[in-house]
Amino acid sequence: MQAETPAADRSQILSTFKSLELIEIAFRDLGGLASFDDTVGRLSDLADRIIAVALEAAWKDAMSKNSGAVVERAGDGFAVIAFGKLGGQELNYSSDIDLLFCRRSSDDDLESRFFTRVGERLVHILSRAKPGGFLYRVDMRLRPHGETGPLVPTIENLENYYESWGEAWERQALIKARPICGDPNLCDRFRRFAEKFTFARQMDDSSLEEIKRVKHRAEREYACPADRFHVKQGPGGIRDIEFYVQYLQLVAGTRYPEVRAAATLNAIQALGMAKALLEGEEAQLSLAYVFLRNIEHRLQLRRMTPQAMIPDNRDDLELLARGMGFGRRDQPAAEEFLRILNSYRSRVRTILERIYLTRETSGRENEKKNLPAS
Repeated sequence: MQAETPAADRSQILSTFKSLELIEIAFRDLGGLASFDDTVGRLSDLADRIIAVALEAAWKDAMSKNSGAVVERAGDGFAVIAFGKLGGQELNYSSDIDLLFCRRSSDDDLESRFFTRVGERLVHILSRAKPGGFLYRVDMRLRPHGETGPLVPTIENLENYYESWGEAWERQALIKARPICGDPNLCDRFRRFAEKFTFARQMDDSSLEEIKRVKHRAEREYACPADRFHVKQGPGGIRDIEFYVQYLQLVAGTRYPEVRAAATLNAIQALGMAKALLEGEEAQLSLAYVFLRNIEHRLQLRRMTPQAMIPDNRDDLELLARGMGFGRRDQPAAEEFLRILNSYRSRVRTILERIYLTRETSGRENEKKNLPAS
């Protein structure tokens, strides 16, 4: 993208590029020409590329208002870290992207303001509504102190925060942390710190119980009527698999570095090879995860919104079932689809209960401010 391109045109070019890429990715996905891994990999690569170009644009905008900060080139002294599905390179069609920014350590106030301006512009470029829609919904709440913390902390302050105040759920989130653009040296420093902090010591029982309490809270928040199912947050859903896998990674990761994989399917395979899963769990979890994520993709593709609720309208349910490959031309597909879905849900929940036996006592839960839903 040429440097002289106006800001509004840059955003529109990125939006058009994303739309064209999504059409090709969806065509290959729905046509059975791409595997699940291929699809989420391409969606993640697309986001990485857009964020990198948006960072260059944000940098140019900040430089135009620079009042003396010394910055040698675009991205120097600044890093963008992805968490969640983007961090694990398993993004879906309509994901929020969880980001964290950091900057080189410096007491220069002008430099601090410059990097904050870069971060603000980057969030604006990615999330600003435009005729073709926004590029991505950006969630910055995983930074130190959540929404009340500085948008662009120094790498030193970031490390000090995690070492002094980092909670169990933050170690869990760091499993998927991945630097995606900016200063290579800063990115490498964060990568090395995150791995050391997350897996340097064994999780104690109180930390593991705290992670369970966070999961309990999310389940209450997304509770649905008995006849409805939230693919992502519901019992036996995507979050159950991710929680189980990450819990075991925190338990086993100190002794077995190979289980520290960020992508869920890779982590399941590694945990299986390390004998951290019971017999049959590796296959059951992998199959269920791909099935549930493909449902999520089909729901999102219909309106390009973060849909995750199985429809209760019969026609919509039939359409979803056929989109998942169920049913012949002259036979309904919904009944068979629901049977398989409920079978996967039951297996996943049964597996989760191996570690998920903690019952919360009313009035004893320690709620955390600014804590993102797990």
